[in-house]
Amino acid sequence: MRFIATMQQIFGVIFIIAGAFTCLGIITAIIGIPQIIAGLKIFKSVSAFS
Repeated sequence: MRFIATMQQIFGVIFIIAGAFTCLGIITAIIGIPQIIAGLKIFKSVSAFS
């Protein structure tokens, strides 16, 4: 279970960074903002596994 928690942290950070890069364009911010929110939720859900 520790491995899953570590992978969730890594994927959460990757989603947040990818969402930030996606938000650079005005139209692509429609995709980027939900991606950042999803990354934050994935990152915060680590405590349930560890």
